Amino acid sequence: MLDRCQPTNGPSGEEYHVLIKKGYESSVKQWCPIPLLGTFSYTHDTGSVTTCGAGSVVSACPDWTELKFNYSQCSTTQVFSVSGIVQCVATIEYNNTIYTTVFNPETVTDTANFDKFTCLAISKVGETLYISDAKGSCVKGQTSTVKTSTGSGTLVLSTYSRCYGGCNFPEEWDSGWYDSGHGDITLDRNNSAVTSGWSIPVFGTNIDSWTCFAENSSSNYFLFKGDQIPMPSGVRQNVFRCVKWQMSTKYSYSYYILAGTESNATNSRVFIEAHDVNVTSWTTDTYCNETVAPPVEEFHMIVKKGHEADAKHWCPVMLLSNFTYSHNDGSATNCGPSNSDLAVCPSWTTMTFNYASCSTVQGFSAEGVLYCLKYVLSGSTIFLSVLNPGVVDNISTHRFTCYALTENGNTVYMSDSKGSCEAGQTPTTKSSDGSGTLQLASTERCYGFCTFPLTWDGPWYDSGMGDITLSYTIHSVTSGWRVNVNGTMLNSWTCQSQNATLGTMLFRADDFVVVNGKLYNVFQCIKMTQLTNYSYSYYVMNDLMADSDPILRLQMTEYSPDVTGWDVDSLCSPTSPPEDKEYHVLVKQGYIADVKQWCPIPLRANFNYTHDSGLGASCGTDSHLSVCPDWVTLRFNYSLCPTIQAFSKEGVVQCVHTVVQGDTYYTSVFNPGLVDDSSFHRFSCLAITEVGGTLTVSDSAGSCQSNQDSGTKQADGSGILILTMQDSCYGSCTLPPLWTGDWYDSFYGQLTFSGTSALAGWQVTSFTSVINSWTCVSEDTTNNYLLFLGDQTIAFFGMPQNVFRCVKWIKITDNSFYYYARSDIEVNANNARVEVKAVDPAVTSWSTASYCNPTSAPGPEEYHVLIKKGSESLAKQWCPVPLLGTFNYVHNDGTTESCASDSQMTACPSWTTIQFDYTKCSKTQAFSQEGSVYCVNTITEGDKYYTALYNPGVVNTVYHRFTCYVISETSSGFYVSDSPGICKAGQNSTVKATDGSGVLTLNRTHSCHGLCYFPSTWDGVWYDSGMGNITLDRNMHRVTSGWTFQVHGTQMETWTCQNQINDTDTMLFKSDKIVEINSIKYNVFRCIKYTRLTNYSYIYYVFNDVETNAGNQRVKVELHDPSVNSWDPATYCNPTSGPGQEEYHVLVKAGYTNEVKQWCPVPLLGKFSYVHHDGLTATCSSSSDLRVCPDWTTMAFNYSLCSTTQAFSQEGIVHCVNTVTVGSTYYVTVLNPGLVDGTQYRRFTCYALTSSGSTIQMSDSAGSCQAGQVATVKQTDGSGTLTLTSYESCHGSCTLPSDWNGAWLDTEKDSITFDSATKRITNGWSISAYNNSVSSWTCHNDNTTQNYLLFKADDLMDVSGTKYNVFRCIKWKQLTPNSYRYYIREGE
Repeated sequence: MLDRCQPTNGPSGEEYHVLIKKGYESSVKQWCPIPLLGTFSYTHDTGSVTTCGAGSVVSACPDWTELKFNYSQCSTTQVFSVSGIVQCVATIEYNNTIYTTVFNPETVTDTANFDKFTCLAISKVGETLYISDAKGSCVKGQTSTVKTSTGSGTLVLSTYSRCYGGCNFPEEWDSGWYDSGHGDITLDRNNSAVTSGWSIPVFGTNIDSWTCFAENSSSNYFLFKGDQIPMPSGVRQNVFRCVKWQMSTKYSYSYYILAGTESNATNSRVFIEAHDVNVTSWTTDTYCNETVAPPVEEFHMIVKKGHEADAKHWCPVMLLSNFTYSHNDGSATNCGPSNSDLAVCPSWTTMTFNYASCSTVQGFSAEGVLYCLKYVLSGSTIFLSVLNPGVVDNISTHRFTCYALTENGNTVYMSDSKGSCEAGQTPTTKSSDGSGTLQLASTERCYGFCTFPLTWDGPWYDSGMGDITLSYTIHSVTSGWRVNVNGTMLNSWTCQSQNATLGTMLFRADDFVVVNGKLYNVFQCIKMTQLTNYSYSYYVMNDLMADSDPILRLQMTEYSPDVTGWDVDSLCSPTSPPEDKEYHVLVKQGYIADVKQWCPIPLRANFNYTHDSGLGASCGTDSHLSVCPDWVTLRFNYSLCPTIQAFSKEGVVQCVHTVVQGDTYYTSVFNPGLVDDSSFHRFSCLAITEVGGTLTVSDSAGSCQSNQDSGTKQADGSGILILTMQDSCYGSCTLPPLWTGDWYDSFYGQLTFSGTSALAGWQVTSFTSVINSWTCVSEDTTNNYLLFLGDQTIAFFGMPQNVFRCVKWIKITDNSFYYYARSDIEVNANNARVEVKAVDPAVTSWSTASYCNPTSAPGPEEYHVLIKKGSESLAKQWCPVPLLGTFNYVHNDGTTESCASDSQMTACPSWTTIQFDYTKCSKTQAFSQEGSVYCVNTITEGDKYYTALYNPGVVNTVYHRFTCYVISETSSGFYVSDSPGICKAGQNSTVKATDGSGVLTLNRTHSCHGLCYFPSTWDGVWYDSGMGNITLDRNMHRVTSGWTFQVHGTQMETWTCQNQINDTDTMLFKSDKIVEINSIKYNVFRCIKYTRLTNYSYIYYVFNDVETNAGNQRVKVELHDPSVNSWDPATYCNPTSGPGQEEYHVLVKAGYTNEVKQWCPVPLLGKFSYVHHDGLTATCSSSSDLRVCPDWTTMAFNYSLCSTTQAFSQEGIVHCVNTVTVGSTYYVTVLNPGLVDGTQYRRFTCYALTSSGSTIQMSDSAGSCQAGQVATVKQTDGSGTLTLTSYESCHGSCTLPSDWNGAWLDTEKDSITFDSATKRITNGWSISAYNNSVSSWTCHNDNTTQNYLLFKADDLMDVSGTKYNVFRCIKWKQLTPNSYRYYIREGE
């Protein structure tokens, strides 16, 4: 039998036959073959005649078992059937041809033309079917395109439509692809089929082509049914494969098979069920069961051939580095740190193993180059599919490899598996089909380019997100930032780029989000500010994303593997940025005590409070909240009121950060106690507003809410607190009482002083932070120092800093003050004078001694003016002396001169207001639209005046409220430079200030400052015996320098003559400087009465009382009234106790010392020896010589005989310049023409001199004579006393009669006295003429023959400013031994 059943040439595959049991014809139908499952048009070719065509129809729809030819369209008999309707009963495929037997259910009587069976040979090319028929069984060798010997011809079928499948494959799903689970596959998009590659043996039958019969586009399900039907035990079975797919790129997809493993399919994931010929449709709801879905690692990848490079994806984050590695194949370890290299940088998509370093094959790649395609995460393990674009032999090299990866510290562990991942694959265990395991050590990361602060590592508290974990090493938020975006939960984020200047960091979620089948990156940009070493605040610089849960500020961009860098600035620029209050706070766990910050100023007090939960109020007067004394901790006393506050079980929270928005403070407080995230939260935000001493506060759990205000209960808040202040814990500082309210600051604009210590204004920007409100924390009432602390802090390299500003204030009027900022210039605060110090929350008091002593104090020009708003006109002060007049002027803006032809500026007659005549020149001056400004303060330094001007008119960006003038006078005129606001440090009158309009050159046409006329020579430098060198300005009737002394601590320097009385040569001078005594202003006057000696020398007396607070100078001090600008000398030159005759001062014009010499007094007209006594020691007693002969004007001490300095002269030569006689004492002023140093050698000396016989007693005084100076007493500023003994006179050369000595009666003068030793009439001959009087005379010549005696008066007569000698010549004759007569030999 066996021999007979094994023929040498057995039947081929098409030579089968079909049996059908009679009576059961209707139960044997089978599905027609897949190519026939549709509706077609056809043509029929008998071999000689072609019939049918475009209008013909044949269909296997809808039941799949019957083939129906529509004879009404084409009547040519088909399949040997009268009706054209036959049933498919058997199909095989052989040699790429399908052979199907169809059964004709009709009764057949005409067996010549019709038959019960027909065999169809079918082939498909594209969408066209080729069919040949054979009556009965198939004919041996039958082909689809050749008419058989028993057939009717051949058919060509063109598809109208199909009646199966109908899935919509993605656009690129056609032709050849690589499948990580199956190798090469072929997709037929038109027929929704996998036509080859998915070869799975089921019950011994290879299912190698599959057709998609159903889909679920929302879930990305495709339900495939195997085209082959296995028949275990003769029972037909359908085989299904449901895939859940996801697009990675246009040319790469991943998929899971949603079915359990089937032992009868070599444990492949398929679903098998009994074949039912009547069932021709299936649903994904039934056959795509997620409950039997594979684990996450069992995904497969398909990549379209020819598009391998287009399928690349970023490798997972832990691989975005360059590495060294070691490989263990299960028995041996290869490669290592010194001889291996794996690079994933810079592409992020390609793993390149350097086989030159280690040749062990990796990733089943001959070249060592692998493309990352997709990865999934399961716990801490990543499963990564990579593609080998190089040589593939499916033995040692494979197209796909799957890696299981995990990370521990800086080490990455990996196992490989060829193709797809194995179920249960782990990173540290060699897979059954893998090459082994890898250990990777990172040498350089290429993921993100951020540098975290050093403390950003480990667990932190986040007020917005809860507990988070930061990794400094990989600059990531590894957990905690949880947000659901479009159904994808994002938890870990890596910083990709940053702008260190702005403090922005751009984070990208480590996972992608899928939207409409496309991958998207999700970004979160934060702008962070360091608060302490262990706390930060940050804003999220993105717009709100509605698709996130919770709704957060995020940004999505479509994923592209070619983009591995993102610009932090462009992705951190939201359309609607967060408000100031929408900040979050980070606090490092374990460092709670190190992050406390001062609570905001309104909270720095103790309070009682009421709490309104929205359902009712609690607490009240029986409550207590304390923030004192540490400023950082809120302590609610729950024993008085147990209502929970700030979500704290213990009632103790710490302030960690505050921002101010509008009039509301938003303060984050930290709960260091119990946290359950239900009743008690780690953070809460308090919104605080203050009215008087009452605070309104709302709270919010976590961070502040975008719509939070102090008066509205928040959705996640506990209610509203009303706090009533009981006492403040602020520093002791009281602002001047007058400062309350609104003021104008000449630099900072409008300020508001409130309470006893608060100031709003003084906007200072430092390190991009703005301080605009301040609190006074310390004061020094002696020096008028006020130390202010900025209410806001600034960030310096991430560390919070306090900003201090110390001011020294001076009152001008009740409505105006000026001040200096007593701090060094801070270059990081736009050169403001402030002091920046690191915040130390433990320090809550500061002293002016530490903060008001700058290394480089402000110059005199750097003052600020404060004027009370609404009282501007009451702040007017006299303009500086150089401006008290009417001027024309030229304005130079640095390039162009204007106003040269016609202009006018005047401060007359008010002295307080400068008016520019814009009708003459329209060029804006003093930044005033109207050309009218008030002088409000002037500071003088040397020859410079720094004057603050106030503009009462229009103020905007062009016209300024304040201007500072720097004014100086030179030989060529007056110069003025301007600067808006305050003067610039170092501002010069002749140089345009950087922000000024230019320089004015003024030409005075009229002065309104005083009405005096100096003598013609009173100009330039003069020597003043009382004051030293002085400078007179005849044109301005001023003493511009030299009259320098302090009055009540204020240095007087320049004086202007305000009025004079010509008849008495009286001049009233007023100091150009105003004295302040206890903040009250005073004018200082000095009245002089002068007498001409020569054209270049004068004496003067000061006709004021002695002022002890002016160094005993004679001045008059009276209250200053800026509305008064004229004074009467009769009133101001009338002292109660005027100067003595000896209290004169001498003026000598510099350069004219030889022209001012006068005869020394008569007793000195001789030659003398002398003794000098300095109060302790006598010198010059053994040898000395003083000569006043022969010129009578010069005293010459011979230092070669005695070197003791006399008359404060290095050379010992002095000129007599004036003598006044008071009784028997001469007061003679001598001038030193030699070296003058102001200490040892002086310009002037005054001698008090008395004589007795040939002996003269003298005391000296440096400068002018001292009041009451005595000839025999050493003066406090003198060198001592001199005793002169005359040894020769040079005053006269005559001889009086020997008995002319003593008192005589005179018929003309009653009584006279002769001194024969000095040849003088010492008294009695008193003669008055021209308002002069002479009383003593000395005989200068005689004629013994004629008995003539020529006497000269010892004093000179001044006639209209000219000095005259007075002579009297007598001719005498003795009458008796005791009587004489004489004739006066002079005309009358």
